[in-house]
Amino acid sequence: MFRYILASASPRRYELLQKIIGEFSVIPPHADERFDESLPPEKVCVMLAERKDGGFRALPDDVVIIAADTIVYKDGKYYGKPADGAEAAAHLTALRDSKHTVYTGVAVKRGNIMFSGYQKTRVIFGAFPDKMIYNYIAERHPFDKAGAYGVQDIEGYCKVKYLGDYDNVMGLPLGLTKKLIKKCENKKLRQR
Repeated sequence: MFRYILASASPRRYELLQKIIGEFSVIPPHADERFDESLPPEKVCVMLAERKDGGFRALPDDVVIIAADTIVYKDGKYYGKPADGAEAAAHLTALRDSKHTVYTGVAVKRGNIMFSGYQKTRVIFGAFPDKMIYNYIAERHPFDKAGAYGVQDIEGYCKVKYLGDYDNVMGLPLGLTKKLIKKCENKKLRQR
């Protein structure tokens, strides 16, 4: 029997993981989230998820750790978690009335093995007047979300379309996560 740890403080990831795993513990990771912005987004999101998993050492072999990292990317630029209201407004202004891509890297670790991968989803925002941007920031406090938004709550402020996995935009692609957990559970651990 396996025990599971979600390496995230995100309430959205917690809700999503509950859909595929009954019981698990939550331990927020302490990982460096800086990265070289010249790297491609596919590599960045996986690298950051693996870093979060890599911070857990010397756990029993029946413990499976699940970590994820979500990034927002448009026209060669990353839109991370905003530091303040001005940066949140700048992110949303840049993303409005256009397409961007959300990448989520997932890493699953047990003992001395780790499997990882990523999912991407295209997101299209409709028009988003300045007044709605400031209302959204004041009402939703988007400072813990890449791109300064949560797809589940921005839909009330502008039209949103997404091409791909909705759960990915929320922060945890369930199909990929399930597949990686299964691989990790089934893989024989290397001798230490």
